[in-house]
Amino acid sequence: MRREAGVEPDARPVAVGERDLCAIGRHLTEAGKDAAEDALVPQQVAVGVSGGISILIHGVRLLLEFRGDFVVVRMDMSNGYNAVSRSVMLRRLAETPRLAHWVPFIHALSKHATPLVVGMLMQQLFAGARGDSADGTQQGFAPSSTAFSVAIHPELKALDAILKPFGGCARAIMDDVYAVGPASVVFAAVQRFANTLREMTRLEMNVAKYSCWSPTYGLASCPWRQQFGIPLGFVTARGVQTRDDVGGVVGWGVMVGGVPVGEGAFVTEVIRQEGEAVVSYIEKTLLELRGSDHYGLWACLQYCFQSKFDY
Repeated sequence: MRREAGVEPDARPVAVGERDLCAIGRHLTEAGKDAAEDALVPQQVAVGVSGGISILIHGVRLLLEFRGDFVVVRMDMSNGYNAVSRSVMLRRLAETPRLAHWVPFIHALSKHATPLVVGMLMQQLFAGARGDSADGTQQGFAPSSTAFSVAIHPELKALDAILKPFGGCARAIMDDVYAVGPASVVFAAVQRFANTLREMTRLEMNVAKYSCWSPTYGLASCPWRQQFGIPLGFVTARGVQTRDDVGGVVGWGVMVGGVPVGEGAFVTEVIRQEGEAVVSYIEKTLLELRGSDHYGLWACLQYCFQSKFDY
């Protein structure tokens, strides 16, 4: 960043780690992919599984097509990576034979407080006390996804085991958890999962951000859904909603791995809104950068915005 003398730059922290440490973390994660897959599949599809998110999306869609009376429940954790019990995470890593060698490394990174220094006067916050939390793992650091997934895996496996005899299942993309099964079973199983997870890992579930959908089962009057207060999933002209005071509903469904799964009107409306947002983003980018150097603009578009054009 170019800084003018005497001018405080408009700079913000973006949680970018030190490059050598990031390289070590990426190498550790890459070398542990097979071990992570052995420990976490089939319930956890985001770590060590090639194309795992696509497998989840198509799997949920096909299961609901085959069993239209089933319900899919999308769960939401409150600040999962930063709130998980660090001691439980380390203990469960140590209990996973092919990942146990990670424990000294991750423990060494977490056992010391990091001073929090702000402003031109370099003022230290929380002087004399710990400057970081005693829980959680660094979101964005390569090994964190595997460590977090290992931390919640016993509860995830237990949820899957409850649903499996009824033809259902539980799958997760790291901290995004999905449960599919008959209404008489899935809602109680989801509540048990939330209670056990809180007790064992101190993670809290945000029920207000849950959503559920079924192709044929009448969820609006479902007593099990109402008992646990799980909202219906739907989309309006304002976007995807997850609350019970519905109004202006265009279609019913849930988002699975960022992809709409639901009735046709839900899927069509979500894709329409996503498309409009992407087009607006592209047009705004081109408008604001039109007067820029063309070589620099091409590099910017190629490396920073290509994913939007591809989408």
